[in-house]
Amino acid sequence: TPQNTEGLILRGRSLINEKRYQEGIVELKKAVELDPKHMQTYVDLARAYFALNDTAAAEKILRQALTVDARSTDIILALGDLQTTTGKQDQAASTYKQALEIAPENEGIYLRLAAFYQRQNKVADAEAILQKLASIKPQHENAHLHLWTTNAFLREAFDVIRAWGFRYKSCMVWVKPQIGMGNYWRVSHEFLLLGVRGNLAFQARTIRSWQLARRTV
Repeated sequence: TPQNTEGLILRGRSLINEKRYQEGIVELKKAVELDPKHMQTYVDLARAYFALNDTAAAEKILRQALTVDARSTDIILALGDLQTTTGKQDQAASTYKQALEIAPENEGIYLRLAAFYQRQNKVADAEAILQKLASIKPQHENAHLHLWTTNAFLREAFDVIRAWGFRYKSCMVWVKPQIGMGNYWRVSHEFLLLGVRGNLAFQARTIRSWQLARRTV
């Protein structure tokens, strides 16, 4: 049932946050059996396997997810990130491009691919991706842009804000109780950047600039 699946996912994530990876994997696998179409569960499993340095199992579970939904950009991007981390750069580039073909208006994928090229010192390729992203910019004269980004793509996000003709004004921080991955700190937050174009008034002035919230199930 949906309730049982959600409970298994929550328990699995909680165990993983406590670094009880094997126990968490058991719970998440049960959730997959009950609801094989819940793509985020596969991503959580892959992260748990990655934490155990079992990259082969992480890749296997992501490819299993693709047999259920071959067009899931969440899974494809997670696979690209894994390939990047394990040194499979050519495969990663192809995987990111596959995600872009599926969702050509998803700005996050452009940013992910541009950041990938920058890490490979392929500056011209990164600039070409950002220029392509700029070509799909919104056209409203008076508008607000709320752009999600992560640590890895923060600088590129400001490039997009400027390319779309907005002025950066502020940001909100999403604080996640779940511990994330990271090469330095274990990243447990994301940014919501605010860009302004024209004279559109900002309505919500009572909301604080950070929010504590779990990832949705």
